[in-house]
Amino acid sequence: MRFTIILLSAAILSACAKQQPELALAVAPYCEVARPIYWSAKDTRTTKEQADRENAKWKRLCGNQAKPAAGQ
Repeated sequence: MRFTIILLSAAILSACAKQQPELALAVAPYCEVARPIYWSAKDTRTTKEQADRENAKWKRLCGNQAKPAAGQ
């Protein structure tokens, strides 16, 4: 009897629980959002090396489908 009351209570409470909608993630392919990174003469050597690595990745993955950035 006790088990039945607990089970019935759980069923009623879960039926009243607020249902959360599934979140939709906005995902874009890398080459649609990535652009070359430009560095300044004032940047540190480490920053320039990081930019060079990211630019090499961009060129390897997107170089043949590259679109010039706005204003270029």
